[in-house]
Amino acid sequence: LIQLIWNVIETYQIQPNEVIYQNTIVGLAKCRPNGFEMAFAAIMAMESDGFEITLPIVRNFSQGMRGNTPMIGKASAILRHADKKHLVSLHTIHCVMSAYAE
Repeated sequence: LIQLIWNVIETYQIQPNEVIYQNTIVGLAKCRPNGFEMAFAAIMAMESDGFEITLPIVRNFSQGMRGNTPMIGKASAILRHADKKHLVSLHTIHCVMSAYAE
């Protein structure tokens, strides 16, 4: 569903706003099996479009991982792999750290 919405956004050349990005990030973070990678990419896109990654976005992203060590490990592993460096930023790291911290 998220991909279909983004297809419409791109087809009609609509400029996504902060809310679209926020919902995309949180929605993707809950998708399995490759949701974390896509959510990290959405964070990077949101940053490159000049939007601020707020604490509520970070906490909403990490909420689904809290208390689930294997999921936190998977998200952390995505950020550690050398071929995934385009997904690493201070904000993507914050998402994983928030899950550990809470």
